[in-house]
Amino acid sequence: MKRKIFQILSVLLIIVCMTFCAANADYSFQIPRAETVVEVNTDGTLNVFVEYEFKNLGQKIDYVDIGLPNNNYKLSEIEVRLNGELNSRIKVTKADYEQTGLKYGISLEMGADSIPTGGSGVINVLIPNLRKNLFEATSETVDDQTVEYAGFQFSPNYFSSKFAKGTTAYSFIEVFPAGAWDGDVYYYAPEKWPGNEKPEAWIDEEDRVVYEWYDENANIHTAYTFGGKFPKSALISTNNIVASNGGDEGSSYGGFDWEDFLYKALGAAGCVGGPILFIFITIRSIVRRAKQDKVRAGKYFPPQIKTDGEGIKRGLTAVEAAILLETDLERVISMILYGLAKKEVVKVNSMEPLDVEISDPLPDDLHDYETAFIAALRETNVGRRKTKMREAMNGLIMSTSKKVEGFNLQETRDYYKGICDKAWTQVEAADTPELKSKMLGDNFGWAMLQDEPEKRVENTFSGYDFYPPYWWWRVDPGYHRPVYHSSPSGSYKSSGSSDEKRSSSISTSSSKPNMMPVLPGAMFARSITQNAQNLGKSLTGNMNAFKSAVKGKTNPEPVHSSSSSHRHGGGSSSGSSCACACACDSCACACAGGGR
Repeated sequence: MKRKIFQILSVLLIIVCMTFCAANADYSFQIPRAETVVEVNTDGTLNVFVEYEFKNLGQKIDYVDIGLPNNNYKLSEIEVRLNGELNSRIKVTKADYEQTGLKYGISLEMGADSIPTGGSGVINVLIPNLRKNLFEATSETVDDQTVEYAGFQFSPNYFSSKFAKGTTAYSFIEVFPAGAWDGDVYYYAPEKWPGNEKPEAWIDEEDRVVYEWYDENANIHTAYTFGGKFPKSALISTNNIVASNGGDEGSSYGGFDWEDFLYKALGAAGCVGGPILFIFITIRSIVRRAKQDKVRAGKYFPPQIKTDGEGIKRGLTAVEAAILLETDLERVISMILYGLAKKEVVKVNSMEPLDVEISDPLPDDLHDYETAFIAALRETNVGRRKTKMREAMNGLIMSTSKKVEGFNLQETRDYYKGICDKAWTQVEAADTPELKSKMLGDNFGWAMLQDEPEKRVENTFSGYDFYPPYWWWRVDPGYHRPVYHSSPSGSYKSSGSSDEKRSSSISTSSSKPNMMPVLPGAMFARSITQNAQNLGKSLTGNMNAFKSAVKGKTNPEPVHSSSSSHRHGGGSSSGSSCACACACDSCACACAGGGR
C-alpha cells in the first residue's frame, strides 16, 4: 500500500515539475531576417514599419514586445500582418512597463496565432504617424544662404540576447520627405553597426531620397542607432519638431574628440587663443566646403538603371549621350545652347547680366530638353530661372535614363565614345585649316563629348588658323554677325562695316555663311571654356550648388554629417537591456525586450 502511494506521489511530483518547468521555460528564437523602415512624412510625423522572421526554438511565442521612441501614436491605426496577411485577431496594446521593461512601445498578444515550438512565422507591424520625433539639427550654408535642418535618430527594436540567438540579415531603411532633394540630405554614422557606415541610396517612385544599411551578419540583440537630417523646407509643418533643450554637440564617432579638445584648449588660452580659434574655425570651414563641393560634382545618372541589359541603345542626341556619359553639367548646358544657336533659335547679347534673344515662333523640331531650356532662358526672375534650369536638367537626365532602360549601359557608353572619337579623327585628318574647322563645326556637339575638348581644339589647331562655326556669333557676344562676300576662291569672309556689326537680330534666312573671321586655335579654345563658365554662372548662380541640387534629385549621394545636434545620454530600460543614446529627450530612439 505504502509502495503504491509512493508511486502515485512520484507521478504527481513529475507532473507538477513538468508543468512548472513548462510554465517557466525561456523564450528562445532566431530571427534570420529583420527589416525596419522609418519614413519621414511632410508633416514631420514618422511611419515606422518593422518585419521579423521568427524561427522558434523554445516555448511558444505568445507575446511580442516592440519598443518605440514614445507613445505618440494611435493604437487604432496600427496594422499587424502575420505571414503576409492582415491579422485582426492579434491584440495590440501599449506595453506594460512592469511586465516588459519598456517605457514606450506596444505588445502583440498572439493568442491563437502564437508561433509554436519548432515553428516559424513572419510578423509585420506598421505604426503610422508617430509624432514628436524630429529635432532641430545643425544648419548649413549653401550658396551664401543658411539652410535650416531637421534631424532624427532611431534605434530599431531589439530583443534580449537571453532570448535571441544567432545572426540576422538586417536592413534599416530611412526615407526622407518628398522635396528634401532641394537641399542636401545627410546621414549620421550608425552606432554599433557591424556593416558599412555609408548606406546605399536611391530615389523611390514618389521622388523621395532613400538610404539603406544592410548587413547579412548583424544580430537582433544589439541597439544599433541610425539617423539623418534634411532641410526643414521639405516640411509643410514644423509642429512635430521637438526643440532641443541644450547640450553640447558631439561627434557621432567614438574615441578621442580632437576637435572638442582643440576648442577647449584654445578657449582656455584667453586672448591668445581667441584669434587662433578664429583661424582654426575658418580653415576648417574652408576645408569642409571644399570637400562638400567635391561631393556635389559627382555622378548624377540614376542608379536604378545601372543593371546591364542587352544590346546598344542607338539614336541618342549628342546632349543625351553627354548625360549618359555623365559629362560635367556646365558643359551639357553649353552644348544645349550651341545646338539652339545652330538651329538659329537663340542669340546671346550679353552673358552677365544674361540677355538672350529667342526666335518666335519656335521651330517644331525642338527636343523636350531644348524647350525646357528655352523656358528657363525666358525667365527674368533669377530665382525662378535657377529653378526652371534645375527642372530642365532633371527632366533631361531622367528622360535619358528611361531611353536606355533594358540596354547594356557599358556597351552603349562605349558606342557613343566611339562616335566622339570618330568625329575627332575626321577633324584631325582634314587637309587644310578650313576643312578642319568645317569638320569641327559640323560635328561640334559630338566633339564636345571628348574629355577636355578645349585642350583637344588647342592641340589640333596648334600652328593653324581656326574658322569658328557660322553660328558662333549667336553664343559669343564678342563676335559680330558674318555676312556673305564672294571671293575668287568661292570662300566667304565677314564684313567689318558698322552697319553689319550692328545687325544682331535673329536670322530667318536659310542661307548660312561657312566661316567666321580667322582666329588662333588657342583663342577659340579659351572662348569655349569661358562661354561655358559664363553661361553656367548666369543661369545657375553657383554651379557647384546647382550640380548638388540636380544630383540630389537624380542620384543622391549619401552625405555624412559628422555631428548630431544636441546629444543627450538616455537611460536603460530594465528587463530588456535597453540603452539609447538620443539626440534629444524625445528623439526617435526605440528599444525593445523579447517575448514574455
